Amino acid sequence: MNKMFDAMEQYEEIKEELRKIITPQSKFVCIGTNSVMFDMFGPLCGDHLKNKQVPYYGDSISNVNGVNMLERLNQIYNVDKIDNEDIIAIDAALTKYEYKLNKLQITDEVGIQPGAGVGRRFPMVGNKSIKMFTLMEKDVNKVIRGYKSCKGITTDTSDIRKISISARILCDLIKEVYNEVCLIEA
Repeated sequence: MNKMFDAMEQYEEIKEELRKIITPQSKFVCIGTNSVMFDMFGPLCGDHLKNKQVPYYGDSISNVNGVNMLERLNQIYNVDKIDNEDIIAIDAALTKYEYKLNKLQITDEVGIQPGAGVGRRFPMVGNKSIKMFTLMEKDVNKVIRGYKSCKGITTDTSDIRKISISARILCDLIKEVYNEVCLIEA
């Protein structure tokens, strides 16, 4: 399974795919940083999951990102004793293809290797994943240069709105499916 979804239109299809990957043991690792607009999808999801009392790591206050990735993964795997097969990784992603932009991809085939899109390599997180394609690969250098120079880049506020709305909708659906699955198992 490796399907693309528009979070603002395909609620039932997303719920069906979530039912295939969520178990009562599932924990969500929300990867990213809220200091870079195109990488804030994970932390926004963490904020929503916190409010829904779904087990998660990473939000806008306590990011799981390139600065603290190894420390946070050590906590998740070694201290909290969470198995990789119980982790569903959530992250923003780059795409080469315009048709993928602002779409969700849900997969039960592989986790997420954080940093891969910007040339960094961290260990694979989880064995299932949810990505939102928030930026075209051709634009990543412009974003990095703007971030490093502290000038930022000119962006359309509709980008932030799409990321934020998609995170909220996804997490509403995660909560609904997580409750269903936990009730069935109880």
